[in-house]
Amino acid sequence: MLLVRKFRLNYNEVATTTIPGFTQTSHILGMNRGFDAPGFDFISGFQPKINRRADEDTGDWLAKARSQEWITTNAFQNNPVLQTSGKSIDSRLTLEPFNDFKIDVDFSRNLTQNFSEFFKTYHKTDESIDSIFRRSPRSVGSFTISWFSIPTLFKDDSLQINSLFKEFESNRSVVSELRGVGEHEIDGPDYSRGFGRKQQDILVPAFLAAYTGKDPENFQFTDIFDWFPRPNWQLNYNGLSKIPMFKNLFSNVRISHGYKSSLTINQFESDLSYDDYNDTLDIVVGQQNPNNLDTLTRNYYSQFLLPSVIMEEQFSPLIGIDIKFKNDMNVNFSYTKKRSLAMGFISYELAETRSTTYDLGIDWKLKDVRLGFLPGFNSQANKKKSSGAKPGTAKLGNDLSILFDLSFADNLTINHLLDQQAGARPTRGSKDISISPSISYDVNKNVNLRFFVDYRRQQPYVSNSYIVVNTNGGLTVRVKLE
Repeated sequence: MLLVRKFRLNYNEVATTTIPGFTQTSHILGMNRGFDAPGFDFISGFQPKINRRADEDTGDWLAKARSQEWITTNAFQNNPVLQTSGKSIDSRLTLEPFNDFKIDVDFSRNLTQNFSEFFKTYHKTDESIDSIFRRSPRSVGSFTISWFSIPTLFKDDSLQINSLFKEFESNRSVVSELRGVGEHEIDGPDYSRGFGRKQQDILVPAFLAAYTGKDPENFQFTDIFDWFPRPNWQLNYNGLSKIPMFKNLFSNVRISHGYKSSLTINQFESDLSYDDYNDTLDIVVGQQNPNNLDTLTRNYYSQFLLPSVIMEEQFSPLIGIDIKFKNDMNVNFSYTKKRSLAMGFISYELAETRSTTYDLGIDWKLKDVRLGFLPGFNSQANKKKSSGAKPGTAKLGNDLSILFDLSFADNLTINHLLDQQAGARPTRGSKDISISPSISYDVNKNVNLRFFVDYRRQQPYVSNSYIVVNTNGGLTVRVKLE
């Protein structure tokens, strides 16, 4: 039980409802004189039930408001009914299996949704009495969740990258067979009726299954907005310098490792063509309603339109080491790996960005260094010796700092197009190497000398760019005036 050091859980929920054209007046506790409008749900802070279907009145607050004449019949009232909701959860669990070794596990999830519809009077020439109707129900929102897709992160070479995208393409037929029945009229027997190769509800699970390393047959098809967040983590260990065999060598050693990933839908909205109501049977039959079929693509309309799904993950770092030696030398090394996948469901294009970075840094400060070719040291030493100071107490030099930074980064962005014979093509990216050694020396408290070299080389992946090499170097003299 002592393994758990700290646990934090935050849950936030925000909800608002705006009803334009409300004709009642408030008296006691915000209710009207009849003490029935707008209702206890409003005055207590709970949100009234507003059905997302315009033809469904069961238990609906707007239907009740229409029957009780709480809404104006003025046809010039053109403001929509608005109902917004936001739910977010984030959690952190801190574990300490043994001294100086800490593990932070994070979860997060955020869903916002805005619903609007017009609830107003429409004049009709064939009716003697104007009626209040509901029109154009529409939902717009965004969604993000902590994610996990490590199984495919390290497939870096071109063959593996292309193979992974081909797996995504082949997953579509598997998902289609699980979703529907019959044969697709355009895409053939490999796809079920209404669920073709570019139907959104086929592309999303096929894409997520391929790039998370899951079997598409066992991939969960439940509502994506109900998924539970996956764990991300950060590890830190500071106890290596306390081991007896390292005590005389290291002052401090810190080893770190972290993983962070997210799945994001920046914007989704209702498909106004979506129709799950069967007029003949007078019931809701769901997506596979004959009236819900696109006559051009022969695919079923989706309840929500998703312009894109973005999957981002990074090891930051995969391994990181910071070492401080007893002789004031500091050495740090980190290996970082990142990946970003942006799948567009309008262009049917996947933009894949991969980045691998190695960083090495050395910082060594040498104390009491005497540079004999610089003026002032010999006279300073003789002056201190003639003053009768004890041997070994005279300071004959100043601090000398040696810095060395080495960095290698491999950044590549590739675009994949669905159902294209040509493989993926790089659109940008380069291999970058940077070497920056420098030496800094304090001549005295007012003068500092610094010798440096900065070498940078950039080798692009695309053919319309060229190799760029920049080299800088020199001697810097810094004078401080008092």
